[in-house]
Amino acid sequence: ELSEELSEDLGMSVADLSTVPQGEVAFVGMLTPDGKVNAALMLDFGSQEEAVQKLLDKHTEHQKKAEATRHEEEFEDTKIVYYEETVAGDDDANEKKTVEADAYFLKDKFVVLAENPATLKELLKRWDGKHEKTLAENEAYQYILEKCREEGSETRADVVWYVDPIKIIKAVAAENADKLGQAGAVVHLLPLLGVDHFKGIGGTIDLVKGDYDTVARTFIMIEPAPQGINNLFQFDVSAQAPPKWLSSDWTGYSSINWNAGKTYAAIEGLVVREFSQVTSNWRSDTEANSFLSRAGIPIVSDLDTRTLVRHLRSRGTMRGVLSS
Repeated sequence: ELSEELSEDLGMSVADLSTVPQGEVAFVGMLTPDGKVNAALMLDFGSQEEAVQKLLDKHTEHQKKAEATRHEEEFEDTKIVYYEETVAGDDDANEKKTVEADAYFLKDKFVVLAENPATLKELLKRWDGKHEKTLAENEAYQYILEKCREEGSETRADVVWYVDPIKIIKAVAAENADKLGQAGAVVHLLPLLGVDHFKGIGGTIDLVKGDYDTVARTFIMIEPAPQGINNLFQFDVSAQAPPKWLSSDWTGYSSINWNAGKTYAAIEGLVVREFSQVTSNWRSDTEANSFLSRAGIPIVSDLDTRTLVRHLRSRGTMRGVLSS
């Protein structure tokens, strides 16, 4: 029943629809010059141009029923089609405003769909790959992709993905500054926390690989931070591999190459509500107070840390000094 409704809505059967993608399918989240996060979908339709045009014509029918206005604009030798519709305003329900509903273009056997023509223009500027800012030239993306590549293989994985979470957080905070209020100030804390050194996360997925249905690889790239909470994660730079004693019959293995000694050395100070003078782990050979003192790490205890956090939350980033 659902299949029949979809077929009637799109003007073609589900089976015919499944034949439209003929190659690469890409979902893109990008920042436009106005600082907003926008999405786009790119689909290689190959020889299925007639089917794609049929879908776009059906889309035009739906937009006419919604009383949306169709516009065409030429940009970078490509025709961009977009629609505008009238909706209620933000402040007054009686006030109307015109917004861009959606947009698309066809180029080089690709159909590209986006939320607005501004997003499509940014993609067209980079279409030939010669723009100074492209994902292919992003160092973090290149490094992650190289680390996730199968050793000795030059073929591209079936699925490649990459996210820059810090850039997204900053963009969303800037776009919604009025709504977030003081919570938006967390963006200014990122450098102090060292979180801004989180360069990206990405990976690859191969389908039907040898004896496996899927083989997925994920890589998180974090550069060493001179300060902040990120500096606590001290990972020695070395390739990770299962130990030789691990049997091939094992179905899972994980390890973390975390240098705890370097982590303690990276701590500049410790502020706690209550500091225990008693060791509770049977492997401990010294008290925490003595261990931190030898490392030159000052300790402040008996402090209402909850009140301190509230103060920083309301006043913003502040410099502090720990002293005896």
